Amino acid sequence: MEPKKENDPDQLGGWQISGRLGEGGFGTVFLAQKGAQKAAIKIIRDSSEGEGIERFQLEIAALKKLNDPYIAKIVDSDLDANVPWFATEFVNGPTLEEKVKYEGILEELSWLNLASNLFHALKSSHAAGVVHKDVKPGNIILGETGNKLIDFGIAHVSGQTRKISIGEFEGSRPYSSPESSTGKSLPGMDVFSAAVTLAFAGLGRTIWQSNSELQLMRSINEDEPDLTGLTDLQRDFLLPLLNKNVSERPTSEAAYSMSLKLIENYGRNDAIRGFSDWVRRSKSRKNKKRDFIFYFGVSIVGIFLIGSLLSGFQNYRLFDSPFSNSQQTTNKPTTYSQVSPSPTTTPGVSRSPITKITETPSPSASKSTIPKPVPSSSGTLDRKSTRLNSSHANIS
Repeated sequence: MEPKKENDPDQLGGWQISGRLGEGGFGTVFLAQKGAQKAAIKIIRDSSEGEGIERFQLEIAALKKLNDPYIAKIVDSDLDANVPWFATEFVNGPTLEEKVKYEGILEELSWLNLASNLFHALKSSHAAGVVHKDVKPGNIILGETGNKLIDFGIAHVSGQTRKISIGEFEGSRPYSSPESSTGKSLPGMDVFSAAVTLAFAGLGRTIWQSNSELQLMRSINEDEPDLTGLTDLQRDFLLPLLNKNVSERPTSEAAYSMSLKLIENYGRNDAIRGFSDWVRRSKSRKNKKRDFIFYFGVSIVGIFLIGSLLSGFQNYRLFDSPFSNSQQTTNKPTTYSQVSPSPTTTPGVSRSPITKITETPSPSASKSTIPKPVPSSSGTLDRKSTRLNSSHANIS
């Protein structure tokens, strides 16, 4: 806790202000006391900001719908005061972020207790139609009476609307889900963020590539999480919750039930009983992705081979035809034409059109060409037509 600043209020609604607990985008949180009861009081820094008032109203509406032992409850409020405010129960303890930073990561059983408390809180929220949208280590207090989820400042309440600017991002990017940038408010977003938060509790670091904002966004949407350093139990528990597809993620209720089973059987030889189906979900997702890549690759190779075969067949038809050898030998283009019968006819002899092959002469070639015999329709050479054709050649 930090001491009050010069312009901070001394009391609000009968609550005596004793110090500062934190500061957010629109408000400041103070430690206050009324009699023996302590509370965390949040005020709007600039009460003239319409967006700040709207957020306060939505946060109060969300908290009034919730009654869970792992969510800090609302105890008082006054939005009509000169300085609008509301008070939630005071939870004495560090945030998860502070705990890991100053004392190190959580032991496995403490980690499981945190997972159970967190998913219990989310299960209650989602059942009441509330999506938190900002689950992260800084919004979880490790209290003396249990771990508490706090700060529903950007929560979505079913049936209520709130204006946001186009392109505005809500939440904390390192703990956001792939679908957070779509502007939707889905319960599965909280499940994903809770899994990333639990990974931080067990590793003390991010699980994404985060050298830049753009790389972080790409990593969240495309990369497999780096869970190196977690125990097998922790890793197998988190992988299904980190599914990129929100429709394939377990619900907060399913995650709570599984965490409870793991705690109840912790340390026993059958601790993994009932865990196999859960683990299979994450492995089947990997297998589906691997199979897709395999079959996609096979399809590409198949298409390439078929294309090569067809191309080779066409090349054979074009360049290995019966006429290709003579053409390559003489290097002379050949044309095919139908020659009409000569107007001079011999009585009693009928003449049919004769197919004649002529070659475009080169400068060194002879000007006269002698046509080759042409097979008749019966398959034999038409000697009469050949003689007649030869006589025409001599006459011309």
